[in-house]
Amino acid sequence: AWSRFMTKKFVTATAIGFSGVAGYWFATNPSERHTVFNSFTTNYEPSACARWDFNWDHREPSSLVKPLKDSENADSEKDYKHAMEKKKGRATRHLILVRHGQYNLEGETDAECILTELGRRQASATGERLKNLELPYDVIVRSTMARAQETGKIIGHRLPHLKLKDCCLLEEGAPIPPEPPVGHWRPEASQFFQDGARIESAFRKYFYRADATQKE
Repeated sequence: AWSRFMTKKFVTATAIGFSGVAGYWFATNPSERHTVFNSFTTNYEPSACARWDFNWDHREPSSLVKPLKDSENADSEKDYKHAMEKKKGRATRHLILVRHGQYNLEGETDAECILTELGRRQASATGERLKNLELPYDVIVRSTMARAQETGKIIGHRLPHLKLKDCCLLEEGAPIPPEPPVGHWRPEASQFFQDGARIESAFRKYFYRADATQKE
């Protein structure tokens, strides 16, 4: 039911897209090679440090309640279950991620990387689609990059009741070295250092589960 939608946000930002079936080779040592596909499907098993942390926002009830000891009695177990239940979230947050429209790839500065005519039509069609869905949206949050600004503005024309917010944390960048490595995208190590903390801050700011005290 839509009553369970606590918050809906649009985030217009730049994403790194992977498409196609082109393959790349990289070597971990001279005797071992892996095929890296230019897509989300690879034959590569990620390391433990690259796997998803299901308690990324530290709101998992089991991490908020003191664990039971083996020696504790039934009453303690009952209290533990009650405390766990109180920490469980009841509401669900939904974020709709929207990529910017096609933009001028010949631009040398961000200000020159504005949307093309096709990009403006894409943004307008996206806004119309979101309007027709008639969901209880809360706010539109967009990156401060020119192409995201323009995309968010055009979408906002279709949803004039929503407030537009700008967030520089959402600008594109290199958060961490991709795993597995991608043949065509190799930022300098310094770029990961500079961008990583900012992008992590953006993730923490917007991607979290609803607090247990929120009912809708």
